[in-house]
Amino acid sequence: MRRIGHSGQPNPGSGPNRHPLGHQVTRGKTFTFTLTPSATILNTSGVPTLTGTLPIGQNISTISGIGWDCSASAGVTINCTTTSVIAAESNGYAVTVNVRPDRVNSGFVQQFTLTGGGAASATTAMANSVIVNPPPSPRISLPYTLKPVNVATSFTPVTRIIGGTSPFTWSVDKTLPSNLLLDPDTGAVYGTLSTATLPADYTITVTDARGVTSSQTVTIGVTDIPTICSLTPTLGPSPAATLSRLAAGICLAALS
Repeated sequence: MRRIGHSGQPNPGSGPNRHPLGHQVTRGKTFTFTLTPSATILNTSGVPTLTGTLPIGQNISTISGIGWDCSASAGVTINCTTTSVIAAESNGYAVTVNVRPDRVNSGFVQQFTLTGGGAASATTAMANSVIVNPPPSPRISLPYTLKPVNVATSFTPVTRIIGGTSPFTWSVDKTLPSNLLLDPDTGAVYGTLSTATLPADYTITVTDARGVTSSQTVTIGVTDIPTICSLTPTLGPSPAATLSRLAAGICLAALS
């Protein structure tokens, strides 16, 4: 008696991107199924054939495998054959299927089927569920200019609304003004504003675990601390006369 088994496992890449419902990937970023055939009792004979059809929007980028002759019909249907003999109780050469997810999918379970090779019936394998997320979508949440009192605590100039595959990292294209720093893990800006700076553009980028990026450019400027000065008692009937009599050195920082 001869049988052939195989296994399929999506490999979304390195990084802690496991999901309790399956593997998470991001639209537009290629991921991989690796399929390994095996012979259980006797050597294989004839021509083993590996097939599978991906969901709409999940398109085959490349298929490869030593000793395998593969084709992709309509970009979604896999057909691979081999004349290589797989020895009993051993694995054959693997087939690598690179998939480009061009459509968001809440979760699909991919099935692959292996026939021939001396087996009396077809063998199927089900890969773990694959969830295709949209790319991260950030938005600006920052005033045009800042006063030092605006940032007594950290703030987030660009926030991620939806999309992407966690974890995320944040970066900015140049040094932020006045002793401010960007937290690469949260996107929060922290520090103590000390000097006024002219408004300038800063591009903040969020990168997900699959390497998909999205950016927003924000304009940040830091104003001077506004001051309130005490006046001497009114010595003349006109406002101009009052305003001209400032008590030297008596200026307080405004708190709002």
